[in-house]
Amino acid sequence: MESRRGFLWKFKYTMLAICWTGNMVSYLDRMVMAIAIPYIATEFGLSATSMGVVMSAFFFGYATCQIPGGILVDKFGARKVMIGTILFWSGMTVVSGAMWSLTSLVVARVFFGIGEGLQPPSAHKTISHWFTTKERSFAVSTMITANVVGSAFAPLIAVPIVANLGWRPAFYVLALPGVLLATWIWFTFTNTPEEKKGLPQAQLDETKDEGIVATKADASQTFWQILAEPIVWKSFLVIFFYNMTLWGFSFWLPTYLVKSRGLSLAAMGIASALPFMAGAVGLLLSGWLSDHVFSNNRKIPVMINGWCGAACLYFMYTVGSMESLLVWQTAAGFFIWGGVGVAFGMPVSIISKNIMGRAMGIVNTAGQISGFISPMVVGGLVDHFGGNFDVAFMYLIGSVIASTVCCMLLPKNKPEMQLAKAVA
Repeated sequence: MESRRGFLWKFKYTMLAICWTGNMVSYLDRMVMAIAIPYIATEFGLSATSMGVVMSAFFFGYATCQIPGGILVDKFGARKVMIGTILFWSGMTVVSGAMWSLTSLVVARVFFGIGEGLQPPSAHKTISHWFTTKERSFAVSTMITANVVGSAFAPLIAVPIVANLGWRPAFYVLALPGVLLATWIWFTFTNTPEEKKGLPQAQLDETKDEGIVATKADASQTFWQILAEPIVWKSFLVIFFYNMTLWGFSFWLPTYLVKSRGLSLAAMGIASALPFMAGAVGLLLSGWLSDHVFSNNRKIPVMINGWCGAACLYFMYTVGSMESLLVWQTAAGFFIWGGVGVAFGMPVSIISKNIMGRAMGIVNTAGQISGFISPMVVGGLVDHFGGNFDVAFMYLIGSVIASTVCCMLLPKNKPEMQLAKAVA
C-alpha cells in the first residue's frame, strides 16, 4: 500500500526545509562579502591583511553567540530565537552595504555575525526534536547542503548586481529573503512535534527516539559538565581544524581566482560556484553513507573526505592550466564539505536533545573561532609572500590533515554521554 502511494511528505520534512532555507539565506548573506571584497578593497584601499580582517570580523560576532544562542534556544525554544535572529541579521546585511570605511565595515560585520550566530543552535535543536538519532546524520548533512547552495548562488546573484550597479546594492537586495523566511517561520514552525496541532499520531510516533533518554536531569547540566563530555570536546577539535580549511578556502577562493589566476568578474562568478555545487553532492552522499554504511563508526567518512580534500587542494594550486584548476577546486569542494557535514552529524547523533542547543553551541563555536582566524591567516600569508598563495594553500592542507588526526580520538558512534549511562 505504501509503495503504491509512493513518497509521503511528512511535517518533519517541512521543519527540515525551514532549517535548510535558514542556512541557505544565511550563507547567501555572508558570502556576498567574499564576492564584493576585491571591489571594496579597491574603493577603500585595503591590503590583503585588511581584507582578511573584514571577512574575519563576521566570525568574531558569530563565534561569541554560539554558546549564548544554545542557552537561549534550550530555554525559550527555537521558534522565537529563529525569527528574531533572522530579522536582525537581514537588517545588518543592509547596514553592511552602507558602510564608508574599514572601521565601520568591520563593526557592521561583527554585528552581522552576532545576528547569524543564533541560527545553528536553533536548527540543531529542531532536528533533535523532529528526527531520531538514526536519522540525524543525514538530516544534518541535508541541512548543511543549504550552506553550499547558498554559497554557490551568492556569486551568481551578486556578480551581476556588482557588475551593473556596484557592490553596495548587492547587500541591499540579499536582505529581502530573510524577511520572507521569518514570515514563513511565524506561520508554520513549532518547537516540538507535541506542539504541532493536527499532527497524525503515526508521524508523532516516528519522532520518538529509542536512543539516548532525554530527562529533566539533562537540562540541569552545567556548561562545564557538557563541555567535559568526550563527544563534545573531541568534536570541538575536529570541527575547529576542519573549518580552518573550509573558511580559508571559501572566503579567499574568489580573490584567488581574480588576483592570482586573472579571471574576469563574470568568469570568477561561475568558477566560484562550482566547488559549492559539488559540495552539496558531497554532503548528501557522505550523510547517506554515514547513516547507512558507517552508522557505528562515523569518523571514517570524515577522515576519508579530509585526506581526499587535502590532495585536491594540493593539485589545485600546483596545476598550470585553468581547466585543471577548475577540476581540482570542484573536487576539493566535494570532499571538504562532505567531511564537514558528517563531522557535525556525529555529535548530533549522540547528544541528548534536552542539551542539544548548548552542546552544539559549544561545538559550533569551534568552527566559528577557526572562521575568525583563518581568513586573517590566509590574508597575512598572502601579504607576507608578496601576493603568492602557495604557502596559504599549505596552511589549508595542514589544517584539514590535523582535523583527521583529531578525528582518530573519537570512539565508534556509541552513546558515551555519562549522564545517559547514569540514567540507563
